[in-house]
Amino acid sequence: MRSDNAVSRLDKAAHPCLSCKCATQRLICGNSASEMFQQVAQPDPVHTTGGVIATRRGLLEPVNRSKAKREVQTRQRVWLQGVLEAQGLKPAQLAKGAGASTSTLTRFLNDEDYTGTLTAETIERIKRTYDVPGPDEAERFDPLLEARRLAPEDMPAAQRAALAALTAGRKGVEAWTIHGAALQGVGVSPGDVMLVDLVEVPRAGDIVCAEIHEQGTRRVVFRIYEKPYLVAVGFDPRSRVPIVVDDRNVIVRGVVTDRLASRRG
Repeated sequence: MRSDNAVSRLDKAAHPCLSCKCATQRLICGNSASEMFQQVAQPDPVHTTGGVIATRRGLLEPVNRSKAKREVQTRQRVWLQGVLEAQGLKPAQLAKGAGASTSTLTRFLNDEDYTGTLTAETIERIKRTYDVPGPDEAERFDPLLEARRLAPEDMPAAQRAALAALTAGRKGVEAWTIHGAALQGVGVSPGDVMLVDLVEVPRAGDIVCAEIHEQGTRRVVFRIYEKPYLVAVGFDPRSRVPIVVDDRNVIVRGVVTDRLASRRG
């Protein structure tokens, strides 16, 4: 790159872009027919002002970092709202459970002028506490996801040992991790592992694993069985509507025989 003194010694006729002026930190060329921007040559930098680079092939605008940050904010807000809805919690409750700052979460969700984003530590705390994927780990967080099938090889060693002892070679037993809050009223919290016996016949008062088929979709829920209904015992009023078991669209898959509670706090 030529120094300013070297450029100043050039003949203006040979370097018509000497009429360039800097305004508001951007390079504005006063000569629209400048040879510097017309001739085809190697893209060697000739001016750098305020983060804008002028080359012999044109102007390269700076990266819009504020736009990228807003996109991160939007993605994180959608994710956090999904977690809140799935757990049936308010921001303060979710923050307390995850050991995160209540003011940080409430400000992030409610203050439109807030320019910050969630830290990696805060996201990790929420993921670990509520056993949910992070905002960048899934294309779309599904707030209707109440439970996820858990393979033994994905369980910690202590849980695998407990699973082996509880099942004692029984066939037809599945492990599911709870994500929703539909059974918090009976002590079942997100992160708990439910062992579902697919052979057991449900009786009144049992916690059961059921499938709900609607509009071509299938989702798995855990509810209290009160024939012929499935009943939630959570703190969210929207989840308390009984679901009728018709053995066609709503099917009981199995009975929860054991629960491995996740560590609290």
